[in-house]
Amino acid sequence: ICKEQKNSVFILKEEEIKVRKPLGQVEKELKGDDFLMIERGYIVNLYHVMKMDGSQLVLRNGEKLPVGGARMREVKEKISRFWRNSL
Repeated sequence: ICKEQKNSVFILKEEEIKVRKPLGQVEKELKGDDFLMIERGYIVNLYHVMKMDGSQLVLRNGEKLPVGGARMREVKEKISRFWRNSL
């Protein structure tokens, strides 16, 4: 999910869906520990994270997204916990 002006854009396999809501509100509405805000403009589904490459996350589709410096520690901890619990 990414921010695009005043919209939140849900990026799915087959389509993109724009919703006129701030990303912060979308984050609050998401249930469970599967989603994580990695930077001011991005929320990711941890299921699609393949690895961390420096200060970027690499997704299943090969896309790389930046991780904000202030969130780096939290992102690493949540990804580790998610992978540990998923195995």
